Amino acid sequence: MSMKNNLSVLLVEADAGDASALRGILLDSAGTKFRVRWADSLAKAISRLSEGWFDTILLDLSLPDCEGLETFARIHEAAPGTPTIILSAGEDEPLALRAVRLGAEDCLLKDTLNEEALVRSIRYTVERHARKRVSGSNSPAQGVHGRILAFWGAKGGVGTTTVAANTAASLAAAGKRTIVAELRSYHGTLTRCLGAATVHSDISGLLQADPETITSEAIRARLIRYSGNLSLLAAPQRSEECRPISPSNVRAIIQALSANADFVILDLPPEPSEAVKEAIRRSRYVGLVLDREATCLASAKTCRRYLRKWGLAVPVGLVVVHRSPLALPLDVDSMTNETGLEVSALIPPAADACVAASREGVPLVEAYNDALIGMSLKALADKLAADPIVVRKRA
Repeated sequence: MSMKNNLSVLLVEADAGDASALRGILLDSAGTKFRVRWADSLAKAISRLSEGWFDTILLDLSLPDCEGLETFARIHEAAPGTPTIILSAGEDEPLALRAVRLGAEDCLLKDTLNEEALVRSIRYTVERHARKRVSGSNSPAQGVHGRILAFWGAKGGVGTTTVAANTAASLAAAGKRTIVAELRSYHGTLTRCLGAATVHSDISGLLQADPETITSEAIRARLIRYSGNLSLLAAPQRSEECRPISPSNVRAIIQALSANADFVILDLPPEPSEAVKEAIRRSRYVGLVLDREATCLASAKTCRRYLRKWGLAVPVGLVVVHRSPLALPLDVDSMTNETGLEVSALIPPAADACVAASREGVPLVEAYNDALIGMSLKALADKLAADPIVVRKRA
């Protein structure tokens, strides 16, 4: 395998002086032509990653909007297929080495860095990562985690679970190992969407467990298999098992889920809780599901305010359904104008099809794959399976 001589690098460095020096080293390199994009915060880095592919990421763990290992975790979640090299000041070297143990490719000390060492590290990292891809060694057992996609209802009853279940079913039909999880502390309808008449296990035992005990094995024991590539993690099925869920447990559950699948689809409850905030923080994309009527739009605008308040650097798009029997539903352009978000999918009205599919216990994308409802849900799944996920942003 020959190394290509044109490499794209995302430099994530808060210090403008350090960034300028590192960028200068790469642009002046004689042997390899580098294209360097700079981001001085986590939010800008994730935005850059959504715009195109990079061969590698140079990452300082100390950013104005994120610190320490959380910085690496967020970058790794945003670009799990891109190798990362940690840039460290001398006093931060132990932290950088911990990031390497968690999956970073290399650690470089900025104070002693020169052109030879920097270019060699990047070239070796890109080559090593390319060989891993060819050999198929990037398996979940070796630490490569699945993509997290979340659907958050602007309010209850808009069809969030239906969208989540059908997105998961579409990805599974395309050969992706997929888990759809009701990440909530009370009963939901996911099992109805996927025909699980008997639920032998659910999430209830994990809601208040010690996060250290929430392993990938513990998750596998609670999954319900729908097909060869699709499994579900159901919400508590009995009222006496309903318990609040903490952000630390959300974090552990999502990490364990992602170790078992290529894609994890989160069905989130319509409430701006700390648990929901943590789930969104760890997602590659959030679909805000809303109906084309005024009260739902008002709720969506409230959700948007929470997203801004939380300051989470996650792409968000509107998934607009049409469940209410309105003669004059809200105009889609006005919904995007009032929320400041672009539309990821328009789901057409299909009340009879939804009822029939639920009665049969199959996803709409299976029962009505050639109908407009099935095709629109599959198109959403295809968009979210792309790398990168592109959500257009308004000025």
